[in-house]
Amino acid sequence: LIRVSSAINAGNSGGGLYDLEGNLIGIVNGKIASSDYDNVGYAIPVNVAVNIADRIIADCEGISGDVSIKVVTAKALGLTLETSKNGNKAPYYDESKLQWINSSSVSVKQLTATGVASLAGIKQGDLINSIKIGETIYELNNDYDFDNILLKVSVPSSSTTITLNVTTKNDSSETEIKDIQITLQSSIFENL
Repeated sequence: LIRVSSAINAGNSGGGLYDLEGNLIGIVNGKIASSDYDNVGYAIPVNVAVNIADRIIADCEGISGDVSIKVVTAKALGLTLETSKNGNKAPYYDESKLQWINSSSVSVKQLTATGVASLAGIKQGDLINSIKIGETIYELNNDYDFDNILLKVSVPSSSTTITLNVTTKNDSSETEIKDIQITLQSSIFENL
């Protein structure tokens, strides 16, 4: 979420949050309602809102009551992730990537033994550095980035592939970086 100090009143939740140049940067979604706080509100970043809207449009099939949405998440892949702080470097905003960068890593906290990620070769304790979807590589800064990035994946009726760049320990306990491909099929997500 984006924290905003602009006044948010009943009725303008769901409205746009704009920068000084008139660009839409978020969708206002709530505020702290307390006499102890003044003008503390929150907005959903526009890139997250657009990704969710695109997924709903792309993944809905049928008409009226016959709607099927296929959602790819860490849970659907059999992963529980956590963010670990690496060092004391303060977060900074990278203008070229239009995102906040911090000195954190995303590690695999737990793994479902029969999950897609485990079957592909991901192990507990692995660090997930990035996700490649098509030709685009998305770096991870926090565990919640994983699901936000996967909003870009549309699972067709057959299959699609994503590539995770992972830092792992090999059999001799040496660290190695490798790419692990995961094939996603719509059948994986039907019973979640």
